[in-house]
Amino acid sequence: GAASEVGRREDGEFEEWLRRGDAGWKAPYVAQREHKRAEVALMARFAEGHGCRMVALVGHFGDQEDSGEPCGLCDACAPGKCYVRKFRGASSSEQAAMGRILRALGERNSYAVGRLYRDLFDGEGLDRDGFEDVLGALVRARLVELEEDEFEKDGATIRYERASLGPEAGMKGMDLSKVEISLADKRSDRRRRGGARSGAKAGAASGAKGASGAKGEKGEKGASGGRRAPPPWVRRAKAVGAKK
Repeated sequence: GAASEVGRREDGEFEEWLRRGDAGWKAPYVAQREHKRAEVALMARFAEGHGCRMVALVGHFGDQEDSGEPCGLCDACAPGKCYVRKFRGASSSEQAAMGRILRALGERNSYAVGRLYRDLFDGEGLDRDGFEDVLGALVRARLVELEEDEFEKDGATIRYERASLGPEAGMKGMDLSKVEISLADKRSDRRRRGGARSGAKAGAASGAKGASGAKGEKGEKGASGGRRAPPPWVRRAKAVGAKK
C-alpha cells in the first residue's frame, strides 16, 4: 500500500508525493472487508428468515437470559395480522412436501437446511424457492424450528441453518391444509430484478451521456456553426449591465 503526503516547497507552493506504507496493510484490510460482507449476509438472512424476528434479534445480540419463546407479534409469528405480506393455502403437492420434511426431521435430531433440500427434493420437481416457501410455512406454524450454526473452512466462517421438529409437530389433529404459504417475492426473482435494474441504470446512464454529448456538440457549434452561446446567467448579467 502507499500513503499520500502533502508538503510545502521552498517557493511556498504545495506538492503531493507518495511514500510506501506499512507492509502488513493487506491482512487488516481483508479482515475488515470480510467483516462487512458477513454483516450484509446476516442482514439478508434476517430479512429472508422464516422464524420469529424478535428471537433472531435477541439471539444476534446475545441475551443469555431470554427464554427463546417467539414474540407472537411479528410477521412470522402472526401472519394473519400482517397488512403487507399476503398468504395462501398450501396446495396438495406442497402438503405432500411438508409431510416428507416432517418425516425426515423425525428420523434425526436436526438437519442442515441445504442438505435437507438435496436429500429430499433436488432433481424431483420442487425447486429451492418452492422448498423455502414450504419450509417457511412449517416454521410459522411452529412445526419446524430453525437455528443458526457455523463451521470453519479454509480460515473462513461458513454460516448456515439447521432444521428440527418444532413444538407443534407432535400435536394430535395436525392439519397441513391449514398451513399457509407466503406470497412474498422469491429470492431468485429479487436477484434477477436487481441485476436487471443495474443493467437498466447502466444503459440509462450511457444513453444520457450520449445524449448529453450530442447536445453539447450541437450547442458548441451552434445552428450556424458559430461559437456556443453563453449560459443564461451570463446573458442576464450582460442585460443588467446594459440597462445600467
